[in-house]
Amino acid sequence: MTHDEALDTLRGLNPVKFAYKTDKTEKHVGFVAEEVPELVATKDRKGLSSMDIVAVLTKVVQELKAENEALRADNGNLKTDISSLLKDLMHWRAKKCRRNRKGINL
Repeated sequence: MTHDEALDTLRGLNPVKFAYKTDKTEKHVGFVAEEVPELVATKDRKGLSSMDIVAVLTKVVQELKAENEALRADNGNLKTDISSLLKDLMHWRAKKCRRNRKGINL
């Protein structure tokens, strides 16, 4: 299953809250079988496969985890770059102050 297939399937799942006709007081959550994406629906479209939904969710979580790790690495690199730039700026300001005290303008 591709990343796009998993995401499209996940987007196509519309969780609903419902009660069975036999017991209107007990609430449940789930999906309307006729409305779920084909990838997780049974052939007759009257049911869905819980394991197929688990597989879709697993794929999406794996992809999001990889994306999150890449973003964390990028964030770490950006923090390092900012720190370096701040050090350079502080060094430049200190150098400018020393020159200003000596009467040298940049």
